[in-house]
Amino acid sequence: MSKRFQLTAAVLIACQAACTEVSDPVPWQPSVIDITKTVIGHPDQLFTKLEMAPNGDARVTYETTDGESPQAGTILVISGRWMLVKGLNLEKGREIDLLDIASLNSQLLLTLLSKSLPNGPPAAGDAQEISFTEEVEPIQVSTSSASGVYPAPWSVTGNARALSNSTVTYSIDFNVKRGDVPTMHLEGAVSTPSAAIELSDSMSLTGWTVYKIGPYEEQTSQGTVLDYGAKASAVTAKTLGELRATDAS
Repeated sequence: MSKRFQLTAAVLIACQAACTEVSDPVPWQPSVIDITKTVIGHPDQLFTKLEMAPNGDARVTYETTDGESPQAGTILVISGRWMLVKGLNLEKGREIDLLDIASLNSQLLLTLLSKSLPNGPPAAGDAQEISFTEEVEPIQVSTSSASGVYPAPWSVTGNARALSNSTVTYSIDFNVKRGDVPTMHLEGAVSTPSAAIELSDSMSLTGWTVYKIGPYEEQTSQGTVLDYGAKASAVTAKTLGELRATDAS
């Protein structure tokens, strides 16, 4: 997959575009994707919840039980230009990584569900077994600042249960049979709630750290480095509305 994806509404579009071999229109189009990811053989868990607003803004809840650096917090993506962070420690030079992780994991999950259940979610109240093997096509996931490839052959097993017409829970094991990619367990829910999240213009930015998303250049000992990411901003906006009206250049 050569296309690079932006980090607002296109996060969800990217999730859907990653499933180009399934029926059209794409049957899995949730606006909320929550994932608890465990690598088989390791005790740590990673939880991400990606919520998309109708205007393309997004909220990511992030929590990891990593024994060395457990943390929990929230990331907001506003107007495709701003990233707001609360409760998370971001590594300098890799500030966008946690947002990328949530986006790439969401793409992977929707690809697995779309490949294994190409007709879409089961009917409300029903559970459906998942068992699918792909021998040829790899899974490719990407954002504007990160990408990953899971080579074939790979397989997915587990089940999905529709709690309602808008919410499906899942519990699946994803196994890549070549290379050094460990088997992982994914469980959680995907949904399209009738009341989507709304990040109001009146929301205060107090307590949030603001980053600017986009391409940048940096001078290093090896010369000028061109990259895409999130850099801390000195913007003076006090509310989301003021931030949306601010030129990110």
